[in-house]
Amino acid sequence: MTAAAVDLATSDATPPDANAGAGLEEIVVTATRHEENLSKVPISITALSQDTMDDKGIRDFADIARFTPGVTIDRTGSNTITIRGIGSSGGAGTTGVYIDDTPIQIRTLSQQPADALPKTFDLERVEVLRGPQGTLFGAGSEGGTVRYIMAQPSLTQFSDYERAEVAYTQGGAPSYEAGAAFGGPIVPDTLGFRVSAWYRRDGGWIDRIDPTTLQTIDSNANHVESTAVRAALTWAPISGVKITPSFFWQEQNANNVEHYWPIYSNPNDDRYVSADPLRSPAPDRFELSSLAISVDLGPVQLLSNSSYFRRRDLTNYDGTQLVLDYNQIFSWSQNPNGSFQNSLCAPQGFNCYPLIDGHGIHLPAALANYRAPGAVTNNQDNYTQELRVQSTDPTARVVWTAGAFFSVDRTYSLSAVSDPMVDQLYEYTYGTTIAGLYGTATNPDGSTYLPRGDSYFNELTSHERQIAGFGEAVWSLTDQWKLTTGFRYSKVEFSFNSLADGPYNGGPGLASGSESAKPFTKRVGLSFQADPNNLYYATFSTGFRGGGSNAAVPQTVCADGLAQLGLSNAPASYNPDTVKSYEIGSKNNFGNRVRVAASVYYIQWNGIQQQVAVPICGVDYIANLGAAVSKGGDLQADIAVTDHLTLESAIGYTDAYYSKSSFPGPLATTPVSSEGDAVVGQGQNGLGGNAPAPWTFSLGAEYKFRTFGRESFVRLDAEHQTKNTRLTAAADPTTAQYTNCAQLSGAVSSCYAAPPAFTFVSLRAGMNFSGWNVAAFVDNLLDRHPLLSTSYYGQDPYGPQPGIPPLADAYTLRPRTFGITMTHRQ
Repeated sequence: MTAAAVDLATSDATPPDANAGAGLEEIVVTATRHEENLSKVPISITALSQDTMDDKGIRDFADIARFTPGVTIDRTGSNTITIRGIGSSGGAGTTGVYIDDTPIQIRTLSQQPADALPKTFDLERVEVLRGPQGTLFGAGSEGGTVRYIMAQPSLTQFSDYERAEVAYTQGGAPSYEAGAAFGGPIVPDTLGFRVSAWYRRDGGWIDRIDPTTLQTIDSNANHVESTAVRAALTWAPISGVKITPSFFWQEQNANNVEHYWPIYSNPNDDRYVSADPLRSPAPDRFELSSLAISVDLGPVQLLSNSSYFRRRDLTNYDGTQLVLDYNQIFSWSQNPNGSFQNSLCAPQGFNCYPLIDGHGIHLPAALANYRAPGAVTNNQDNYTQELRVQSTDPTARVVWTAGAFFSVDRTYSLSAVSDPMVDQLYEYTYGTTIAGLYGTATNPDGSTYLPRGDSYFNELTSHERQIAGFGEAVWSLTDQWKLTTGFRYSKVEFSFNSLADGPYNGGPGLASGSESAKPFTKRVGLSFQADPNNLYYATFSTGFRGGGSNAAVPQTVCADGLAQLGLSNAPASYNPDTVKSYEIGSKNNFGNRVRVAASVYYIQWNGIQQQVAVPICGVDYIANLGAAVSKGGDLQADIAVTDHLTLESAIGYTDAYYSKSSFPGPLATTPVSSEGDAVVGQGQNGLGGNAPAPWTFSLGAEYKFRTFGRESFVRLDAEHQTKNTRLTAAADPTTAQYTNCAQLSGAVSSCYAAPPAFTFVSLRAGMNFSGWNVAAFVDNLLDRHPLLSTSYYGQDPYGPQPGIPPLADAYTLRPRTFGITMTHRQ
């Protein structure tokens, strides 16, 4: 079985005999909205069935990305998926995410939210479409589209699926899961159902300690609990008509963030520690209600999908470091916005500087319990309706799809830092209250902080209405040559309102605005089916993602920083950006023993939605700046060496970079990104995001055999990523986003180095017992712990020089994990 299209896993009914090899098997996909064998679809796709995902130990999209060339996912909590280098630290998502026919990706308002991603239980398959999919899948599918195809009710036969797992992570806590799905006919050929329930607890492996005493507060604090329930009913009242209502509920509760502090940790001994003063839980829940209707009308089929997607996502974070950092930097008169005349800890004779640096948090005894909790709320309420009419004869001279799409989306974002102890902090450090410093200097109306102690908040609400018409047709010019043409015309109307307040946000501010756009996307492709086993194709396609809004950038604390960017005000909103993609590829089958899918591509990206950090004040906004190019290729090859041994590979190369320098304003002299800088996907703090690894290699081998009279297997998978040698804007000293990290020696270097090359290895071995497959596994066999992403606090260019080193927190892979998985199908 392969990530490329091969499914050698056991069938839903009974396990195949290991000696009865039949070469490589095919998988059916619906990437073109028609059912087709993957080898006949002239698109670069990875398709994974539920069997394949179980066999490889895939539990979420981070695992899927390991087996898919040209695809990466941010590991710092944003779930941002980058395909073929098209990923951004600002703006709306660049990858479309679908559950069946419903798009669920979130629109960015203020801080980058995390996309909701279903867990991989009771799926029929997952399809990853690489390259723009703007015609059939619309907004947000610039880099590609990820489709979760759920298992559907059957009207003719019963089936069940169970999965359970227990595991242990070195230096951490146990993990376990259990799930069951069952379905079949209630009234044969007329009424059927499918229900499933699943629960998983991922044990933590990062301890949280007190930043002052360094004593452990919460062992293995980063544990996560996930629950999913789904129910679907299919009713066929008359021949040719099927009506399928369904409901899908998923909740994930993270007890704490998954970063650690390198200064207190020893990864070589699987010792990971975070000294965040506060725990940061992150509950995330979504519900999807949908009604799918299909009507067969002979030569055509009518399909309707009506859905409501509701999500409530709360990401707590520890704002203590941010507040200490803010006050530490703003204390010095050298800071253009500083007005406190070196007053930090003046009542104490400057003996509490620094409050935060590369050695930790240094709160004096009087402030040992100082805490400032922060939170970001992101809510979605999305209503969608899609109606399609399509041909049903796959051998017709023209195979076509035409449709209309309508959606109404409401998105709400609230970012806030609560600071109930702020007066204690200010009285100790400045000898006065926050009102004494900010009451008249910042807010003319005399307001200070808000009733509950919020020192900062941004609240944004947006409404988006989208209507689109689309069509795609495959024209058989001859028996071997086919021409694909497709288009999508969309009308997008967007409006927003924002409210900002708090002394750290420049006092109260209101903003509102609207924008509209009429994107037109298209696809033209030519394919040549040389014979049943060899397909060659070339495609031109385009894509777009919607615009959005910015929270107001406060003039009172950011005027000088905006001036450095050549601006008097930050833009209130930003427009859609677009891509053009050119691709050639082939799919070849040699004797059903060797299967190869290969493609090369060149993508132009214009009007990129970029995140810009305003110097001095540290506030971010998003603007359409610059252009980029992404070029590369992917190769998936699978070999049935014998009836027992299968080899698999997925190799990707991506080089995504800005093709010209981007200047934030007409008077700017320094770009925010320079020509040749790497395009950055989302990281924890935007600018610190990581550019995709240029080379990714996934190599696997599976051997099936009989032992003790039972079907057995052993498989080894290794994934390797190389280091990106291109600089990001944050690491490029020619840009306004460049960030130095002062060292104790006084030397400076960039904070944001690219992640190193690393290899992830997993080993699995299993055996069948009376319909159950029991497999033992080891993930991260080599116990690798690369620095995947790093964030910094306490970067102080205005205090005593040489400057202090910054405090770092970091993300890495889960340590070596041992476990046993049991699956059953019938």
